[in-house]
Amino acid sequence: MSASVSYLLAIPILIIVYKLCASLVHQASSHFPLPPGPKGVPFLGNISYALSIQKASHQWAYYLELSKKYRSDIVHFGVMGEHVIVLNSVKATDEILEKRSGLYSDRALMYMSNLVGLLYIEDGAGTLPLWDIHLSGGLLHRRTFHQDFNRQAIVAYEPIMLQSCSALLKKLAPSKQYDLTSQIPEIEHENLDSYIRSHAGFAILNAVYGMTTQEGKIDDYVHLAGLAAPSVVETFNHGSFLVDFFPLLKYVPDWLPGVSFKKKAAAWAPTVSNLRDGPWEKFKSSIISGTAADCVATKNFEKFNVSPTLQDRLHMNIGSEADMEEVIKNTTGIAYFGEIFLHLDFE
Repeated sequence: MSASVSYLLAIPILIIVYKLCASLVHQASSHFPLPPGPKGVPFLGNISYALSIQKASHQWAYYLELSKKYRSDIVHFGVMGEHVIVLNSVKATDEILEKRSGLYSDRALMYMSNLVGLLYIEDGAGTLPLWDIHLSGGLLHRRTFHQDFNRQAIVAYEPIMLQSCSALLKKLAPSKQYDLTSQIPEIEHENLDSYIRSHAGFAILNAVYGMTTQEGKIDDYVHLAGLAAPSVVETFNHGSFLVDFFPLLKYVPDWLPGVSFKKKAAAWAPTVSNLRDGPWEKFKSSIISGTAADCVATKNFEKFNVSPTLQDRLHMNIGSEADMEEVIKNTTGIAYFGEIFLHLDFE
């Protein structure tokens, strides 16, 4: 029997055993009822439904139809032991993710994000977001991020916002004077998109990394964000890739059928890497040359002296300045990515 045939036979067996064990553990530890939803077949659950959603161009339409069918704005379906809870209204989202965030705001394990390089790291429990409270060091990441971007802290960024808005308005202003009776020509749509992208890029790169328009790199990173946007949207949409449900697939050889996600990850990773690491490396260069501007990254370098407290060391098992530097890099990266991809309509 050839090696390729052996692989093909072994993969489904491994997945079945893995999912069966996970399902048994979940059933033994959970005694609470789930929201309404379609009944699945034994062991496989609603896998056919999940595959239909995965291939759909408008996944929200499937979820909306599910809510209408079961007359609930919170619905559920399962896939081989994995449970998907869908919130289909603002009220339900606010109730679950805001008012009860302490109980329900844990992030799902997103293995595709890790393959692409989107600020996820490996932990003993699997692949977790950096800010997950259960992750070793997750509390330090969340606390560092909160200190930089709470309601009181963001007041310090108002001068940057004003400068950015002023530059945007100057670009939008007509090139010549018009009186009140004249019709001011409309701005070309292509230029408007470009101006708004540059405005958002300048604001976040200046606030987080101290970068200015004189350095001539901001538009490059904005362009990179546009290239990375489709992969980020698809990757963060949990369930778009089977590896999120079957993490064992990430160990399957690339040449086997059914693992096209690995080719996508390999194609997307360089762009995401440039977008994530480029601004940070530029900031590090400014630190070395002594030209770093006042920004979130420099404040953290000074505050932590690139060295965590004993309490942080015990919590995160941090043993060197490089580890704390990684925390600062991660938290600034989260802010940068969050702002860049907040309004993808302009990308």
